Amino acid sequence: LFSAYSEGDNFSKIPEQMKYDVFISYSRKDFDEVKQLLDSIKQRIPTLSYWFDLTGIESGDEFEDKIISAIDNSAYMIFALSDNSIQSDWTKDEVTYAKNTDKKVIPILLKGAKLKGWFLFKFGRIDCIDYTDYRQMDKFLENLSNWTGKALTSGETNHNEIDKVEEISTNSTPLQTSIHVK
Repeated sequence: LFSAYSEGDNFSKIPEQMKYDVFISYSRKDFDEVKQLLDSIKQRIPTLSYWFDLTGIESGDEFEDKIISAIDNSAYMIFALSDNSIQSDWTKDEVTYAKNTDKKVIPILLKGAKLKGWFLFKFGRIDCIDYTDYRQMDKFLENLSNWTGKALTSGETNHNEIDKVEEISTNSTPLQTSIHVK
């Protein structure tokens, strides 16, 4: 059973052999919104280490091997859940692999996202985080800070940054890439 927040879970220590605190799983079609999410996380937890495919895969790399290695070397997975990522076989494979290797998967609902199909079955009983709700994001960031042992800066999630998500989501076109589209 997938879990994001389970009472009694002790996720306060990242094993020393982990290279990254979090692996970011998302659809490239949601790049602008996910980049905004990542920026807001880094604003509040500046020392958080993460693997993000645009910085973790170099041109010509075997990206499947890079993704597997990055998940293996990450303590947690943030899954940016959207209509695009729900339709992606890549994100389904990433989430499945992460769960099969005992990684904690934290689903974050991007603007307008609703659980359905396979993802509803897997995450239906989970406390999914609504990225557009700053109270939920503040709670998530406090949890992530505790799990990773990384300091959380004072203040709340920048409401102006979250408000930009709606603008980005409605005004941007999908990112085209020749590497792979999730």
